[in-house]
This record gives sequence, C-alpha cells and structure tokens, in this order.
Amino acid sequence: MALTHSYVALDEFLALPDMESAQPRDDVFIERLLERCSREFDGDTGHWFYAYQDERTFGLPKGRSLELDAPLLSVTTITNGDDTNVASSEYRLFPLNSPHKTEVRLKQSSATRWQSSGDGDTEGIITVNGQWGYVDRTATDPESMMPILNSKSAVLALALAVYKRRYGVGSEGVATITGAGVGITPRDKSPVYLAIVQRYRRAL
Repeated sequence: MALTHSYVALDEFLALPDMESAQPRDDVFIERLLERCSREFDGDTGHWFYAYQDERTFGLPKGRSLELDAPLLSVTTITNGDDTNVASSEYRLFPLNSPHKTEVRLKQSSATRWQSSGDGDTEGIITVNGQWGYVDRTATDPESMMPILNSKSAVLALALAVYKRRYGVGSEGVATITGAGVGITPRDKSPVYLAIVQRYRRAL
C-alpha cells in the first residue's frame, strides 16, 4: 500500500536491529502502523511535519502584523478583507531565517494596510493560501533536517514498541489491535518519544 504522509518508510522500519528476528512479518500492518504513529506524533505535538496546501482565514489585525495560527512554509496568495490581492512585494514573512513562518508583516514602506470587508466585518476576512506545515520533508537545509530526523526517530520508537507488543516481545507498551488498526496508549510512549514530543509541542 502507498503510505500517506508517513514519517518513516517501510524499509527504514524493517532495517531496525530489533526487526532482524521479528516474526511473523506483516508489511501491510507495519505500513498502517507507521501512518498511525505519524499521526499520533502530529497530535501529541500539535503540528504536522509535512507540507500541505491549504487556505486559512484570519481576523483583522490591529497593526501591520498578521499572526498565523499554524506554521506557514510558503505563500501562494494573500487576499485582504476587501477582496484585493496583497502583493508579495508588500510584506515579509517572519521569523526571517526560520523554515516555517508564524507572521505576515506588511512592510513599513508599503501603502497597503489590512482591511475589513466591504460591510465592515473584521472576523475571518483575510485569507492566506499556501503550503502549511512545520517542515517540508523534501528540504535539505540544516534547520529543516533537524525536525525531519527527529520526527522520524519518534515514530520509529513508537511503532517499534507497538509492533513488539503485538507479537508479545518484551516491552512495557500496550497496544489494542482491532480490525480498524491499532490503538496506542500512553504506556506505548517511551522516554525517547516523549522527549522529542516535548521539544516540538505547540504552546497553547
């Protein structure tokens, strides 16, 4: 089966030393497990660690800075509250040197200002269309590689614990196997996994 936004490939999991003697081997289950553990990591951190095209809406900010509710990797279009397009020459994305951005700030030199809608609404009237996510997994720069590798390590640790439990291999993890997949309990999450989660956990 084709994996969808899994942070670990099947061959990477099977290459783990613990898997050399693991029997029986169930590739379909492992692929589903890797996807499930990837989404578990997303849920535990409050982020998703891949690029995803989406359109998100925001209220009218008080100043030049439009604060975003999710990390932004790149902009396709920004539509102001009055339905006009905000040109890329009129703003900068912050932080300047981070792979993902948390703020769209109009330039001091720009004549553009954030606008309410034609009938005066200020809520949900500015639209940002682009690639969202904590990291683009095709990136190769050092700042992107760190979360890519850490998310991979976290998913490997979680998936291995669940897989071992499925076959009764020594582990303190507990997994409930159902026809729909695998249920993951807190006891499946090793200190290694939790340490990585804590590093990337989104502040509420």
